[in-house]
Amino acid sequence: MTSPLAAAIIGLFLLATGGQLLAQESDPAAEALRNMARAAMAELNEKDGAAAIAFLVAQEDRQLAVKVCGALMHHFYWQKKDLHLSLLFGRTGIQHALTSAASTDGQTALELRGSAKALLYDIASFTWSGWDEQGIVIGLQEAAAGLDAARANLRLAQELEKGDLPASRAWWMLGAQLLTAGEYAEAQTAFERAAPLAAAADKPDEELLSQAFGQLSFLQTATDPIPVEQQLNELLTELGALEEGEFFVGQVTTARKVLERE
Repeated sequence: MTSPLAAAIIGLFLLATGGQLLAQESDPAAEALRNMARAAMAELNEKDGAAAIAFLVAQEDRQLAVKVCGALMHHFYWQKKDLHLSLLFGRTGIQHALTSAASTDGQTALELRGSAKALLYDIASFTWSGWDEQGIVIGLQEAAAGLDAARANLRLAQELEKGDLPASRAWWMLGAQLLTAGEYAEAQTAFERAAPLAAAADKPDEELLSQAFGQLSFLQTATDPIPVEQQLNELLTELGALEEGEFFVGQVTTARKVLERE
């Protein structure tokens, strides 16, 4: 699941090799984002990651700096398959957003905390082995960071009162992390919390997805796996009949293969 922040940033520009930016939008906000990203990439390429971070946190427009952190996080994950640098910029964006929010108030503080929440979701997603993303190697430290990020994302979704769908996705992401961490009972509980929230948000595909992952969690410890397997297959059949349902079925199938392999 791609966060709203990720979708917005991906729509703004593409990062090409050598840190060059290819324009897709010509409005001033997009241009400002591209310019700051170019400068941060120059600091990274000519010096090091710490220099890029120092540049970003020194910018007067803190909200824009956080967005650039998110853009660079996605660039290094999707284009470069470099999880280390992806997490470096993701964590920088989270810390900068939260510390900046603590020194301001009102709508700006809420927006900064919301940006931190989105980046936390992305860290949890990027460090989840259940995607089986080609070129991404997730070690124990990255997995632990992902589980912590999933918990923080859920907490912020609740504190910021984001609504049913973000709360559902936060519970789902936590369940996904718990599942691959071997915490099967906790994972099942998280998916059970996610499903009714998706239903309340009128997202039957995500409701069924959470139910299917709940059964997949139960299957890991079930003394009699046959009825659990039957229930899981029924849910996947129902899910596959929905528009774009096969995409979600693929998520369950891939995660199951990862679990069987580990």
